[in-house]
Amino acid sequence: MPDDVWEIIAVRCGRMSSTKEALYHRFSTYGEPDAPQGMEYFFYVLLSPAGRVALVDCGFSIEEAGRRPGRETVVTVAEALARLRLSFDRFTANCRFSSVDSVDPTLRCPACR
Repeated sequence: MPDDVWEIIAVRCGRMSSTKEALYHRFSTYGEPDAPQGMEYFFYVLLSPAGRVALVDCGFSIEEAGRRPGRETVVTVAEALARLRLSFDRFTANCRFSSVDSVDPTLRCPACR
């Protein structure tokens, strides 16, 4: 693999079940019948050939999922990272902390503390 090509791992961490009426602004003005609508939540792990690791979190909070109807956690960040044999001390960067903080706010990567 070339030195400038990173591997990207997408991890589905949650999902939501709702309706189009509930999710889309002014859906009734479209003149279409309401229908079920799902949404999936992911975070991404980026791995460089040089061994750098970055976490890109797209905003699904485990705590938030428990408070909002229709949302469920598929896998926690900690569980997913364990399955990938990664630990927070290997991360050189991470973007956004909602999922990371839901595991433990002290587990931010060393570069982000």
